[in-house]
Amino acid sequence: MLDITRNKISSFPKEFWDLKNLEVLFLNGNNLSNLPEDISELEKLSIIDLNNNLLTTLPKEIGQLENLLTLSLSSNKLISIPDEIGKLKKLRRLNLWNNPTLKTTEDNIRKLFRNQDITIEISP
Repeated sequence: MLDITRNKISSFPKEFWDLKNLEVLFLNGNNLSNLPEDISELEKLSIIDLNNNLLTTLPKEIGQLENLLTLSLSSNKLISIPDEIGKLKKLRRLNLWNNPTLKTTEDNIRKLFRNQDITIEISP
């Protein structure tokens, strides 16, 4: 587990991607405006908390995190969600609450996950 909560970080040091066995990552309350494509290097991640940042988009590579169970993205500035997020077959919780600029609906997101049992939290 790595907890870098409320540290005002705005980017990732390159050494960060060497944490190949990392399973839980807390990055909430920082100044992150983007999530690098290199996130796919952290294949063992099961929980990512990116709440309360400045994210506007997610890289399509997020769909390569096959072990991801929880993805928390509340209180960001997301505009869209990549279709590749539907490849996360183990995902059980997707939190998109308080992203007022998000241009998609819960129904559209559910279509990406087809018959998966998933909880999706999204602002009306």
